[in-house]
Amino acid sequence: MDVTFPELEPIEPPQENTKLQDNRIQPRNILSGTLPGTTVLRVGDENITVDARNRQIKVSDGTYDRVIIGLDSITSTYGIKIYDSSGILILDLNGTTGVISSADGKLYFDLVNNQIIVNDGSNDRVLIGKF
Repeated sequence: MDVTFPELEPIEPPQENTKLQDNRIQPRNILSGTLPGTTVLRVGDENITVDARNRQIKVSDGTYDRVIIGLDSITSTYGIKIYDSSGILILDLNGTTGVISSADGKLYFDLVNNQIIVNDGSNDRVLIGKF
């Protein structure tokens, strides 16, 4: 069952133990439905974005997208990417990539090639796993 939403206006949450006297929709009353015509839904200070057109959910710290779940437009696969506070990719899991990395990139787990690699900043120094 789809729910049709009227034009919603911001409302103040009710005080404890009070009831609303009209039929305004409050988020706690919505169990499921479709927001017709909406391609991007932003929550709060736009730190959480649901982007239907690009098939992504993003969590931002205000400077960088820290978590991206959904379609990777470059690889055309679905997955999850997590970035550190400097915007460096530390987790990339999808249908073709499986990498978990330290923030400095000196240690990473390559789940596709079954490898653990330690790098000194220039060269791979230790390789554990498949050659």
